[in-house]
Amino acid sequence: MPGSDSWGPPPSRAAQSWEPAIDAAPPVLASDHDEPEPPPIVETTAPFRRPAYSGPLVLTEEQETAAAPRTERPPRTLDQLLAEDGLLTPEAAARLGLAVLDRLAAVHGVGGHHGDLRPESILVGGDDQVRLADPSPAPGLSPYTAPEGGIGPAADLWSLGATLFTAVEGRPPAPGAPLTKAGVLAPVLFRLLSGVPAQRLTADALRLDLRTIAGEPSRP
Repeated sequence: MPGSDSWGPPPSRAAQSWEPAIDAAPPVLASDHDEPEPPPIVETTAPFRRPAYSGPLVLTEEQETAAAPRTERPPRTLDQLLAEDGLLTPEAAARLGLAVLDRLAAVHGVGGHHGDLRPESILVGGDDQVRLADPSPAPGLSPYTAPEGGIGPAADLWSLGATLFTAVEGRPPAPGAPLTKAGVLAPVLFRLLSGVPAQRLTADALRLDLRTIAGEPSRP
């Protein structure tokens, strides 16, 4: 059973009725106006290619001759993509999470951290390649900053959870915010948004869960 420092009830409850615990909520700015209606959920076909598994496309001479010229769309931040294309399904959000996790692994592997992971810092190119922008934290509180602050790999994973929450729900996590659209992704978000870093999913466990949700085969 999670303690009072977790973000919701035990995973045995239905995802549609989960609500993050108020006493474990990160600091967020109060809003004195009604939030706009979130954009509709749409089924996206974007594979969100990950750098660890994507390389240059090599065409034969015949294929190059037959290939029609195309203009690639410039990269969009995740918040732009959500505003223009609609919310992600849980499966698409899992694919996005895997792509971001690969980028974070490169940073964490050398002892670093990102510290500013949020929809505005995730870039999705016209080729569906996911990249992270350089950190540029704005002054003041952010709903994407872990309760303990933005320093360390565990804080980056909390921020990833908050970002995926926004991708499926249309708003960042906040006290009393229910998970109504997360579906099979809800248990993952529940564990990522724990107020205690040691109780969050590790990167390896998160990768396995996201692969299952995305329908990808497990790799050794």
